[in-house]
Order: sequence, then C-alpha cells, then structure tokens
Amino acid sequence: MKRTSTVVSALVIALSATALGCSKEDEKNPPTREEADEVSTTTASLVSANDGQTGEVRAMADAVALVKGETPSGMSLSAEGSFEFNRGGLRYSYNVSCFDAANAPIACGPDADGGTLTVAWDGSYDGIWIDGSAQRSGEWTLRGVQGNNPVLSGQGSFDLAIDYSSLDGRRQSSYDLAFDATYSDVRFDRALGRPVGGSIRYEVEATRTASGPNRDANAQFDATAVVTFTPDGASLSIDKDYTYDLDLKTGQATPRAASPAP
Repeated sequence: MKRTSTVVSALVIALSATALGCSKEDEKNPPTREEADEVSTTTASLVSANDGQTGEVRAMADAVALVKGETPSGMSLSAEGSFEFNRGGLRYSYNVSCFDAANAPIACGPDADGGTLTVAWDGSYDGIWIDGSAQRSGEWTLRGVQGNNPVLSGQGSFDLAIDYSSLDGRRQSSYDLAFDATYSDVRFDRALGRPVGGSIRYEVEATRTASGPNRDANAQFDATAVVTFTPDGASLSIDKDYTYDLDLKTGQATPRAASPAP
C-alpha cells in the first residue's frame, strides 16, 4: 500500500468535505459485520500471536527488559543500543536509549527508569488465525521501569498483506491493510508480563479481495480499532459498533453478544 497516494487521496476528500460542509466521518465507508470480524482477527494477531510469543505485547516485554539492561533470550546486540533477533517468523529490531528518574541520559541497566525505543519488525505471519506478511515501525517512550507498572506511550504504523479464511471454510479474503497506531498510557505489569491499563488506537485502511456466499469480490473501507487493557484482560472495539474479548495469550478475538433491545 503506497502511503503517498493514500495521503493525497485523503487530502482531496478532506477538502471536498470542507467545501460541502460535511465532516470526514461523513465520507467514511464503514466495515460490514463480516469485515469487522476479519479486521478484529488481524488486529488481535498484531497485539498477540503464536501463544504470546509475537506481537505488541511481547515487544512491550522486550522493551522493558532492554531498558533494564536485560537481553531477552536469542537477541543479539548489532550496534551500540541496537538489538535484533528472529521470533515466530518475524525479524524484530530495537534501538534504545535510556534515562533516569530525573530524565537525565543514563546507560540502560538497573538504574534506568525509562527509555525511548525505535521498534520495528517485518516478516511473515504463519499462525492459526491469519497468514501473510507484515512490516511495522514506530517509536515508544517507556517510563517508570523502576516500579512494577511502567507506562508506555507512542506512535507506530503497520503495513500488512493478509490471507484470511473463516472457520467454516466458506469465505476467503485477501487484504492489504495499513494501520496507524497510537499508544496511550499503556500500563505494563512486569509480574504478569502483560498490559493491565491504557489503550491502543488503530486507524485502519483496508482493501479487500474476497470470495464466498453473498459477498462482493472487492471492497475498500476504513475502520477505527481500539484495544483497551484492564487488570482482567483486554477488549477490542471496531468503530464502536462491534466489540470483542481479546485473549492476550492466543491472539483470538471473540465477538461479544449484542445487548438485548429494551
């Protein structure tokens, strides 16, 4: 997916909307229920996959360890402050610089209280829920590592080419997806090894080629996916219309039952 053309198209739409007196939201082409389910599956796999061994949650654990001066198993130092390794078909790379509780630069290690990290990965997903390729880049700021609940914030982007099959095998889809991510005060519990507070907001642009009963072959749509972390687990919403429980160990998104009509 070429971001330059996407940005230009978005600008044209925004200017047209202004001229007509309508908002960008009015121009948004929302996902159907089936498309939301497929986006939820992909989003959940980005957050956690391969029995918790890949994805955002595992990368957060890596970030905490690197700030503390600990090198996760299998990771190698490629240059001063730069680390990389392969896990679950993805090649991860981190560049980290650390600071103390007063925000003064310090070597990463036991005395560091936080750090800024450039986080990237690329490679292939070959899992239970999705198959395809992924490329990710972005920057995180991590604070409060001296305590048990460091807090992570930042930005990131993902480009994915994904093949999806429904559980009954009747529907197949191929997607090109672009995710722009915002991490808002994600509180990571070092003892549990997972987030227990905060959220990640993904703005998603999707182009789908699909086959199956009662489906158009091609579609384009936008969606907003929000992952919310709590001490009890995580949930995922798509455009506030579709809500899922997210299993941070398996990377599975399970639709919640709709509330009964009053």
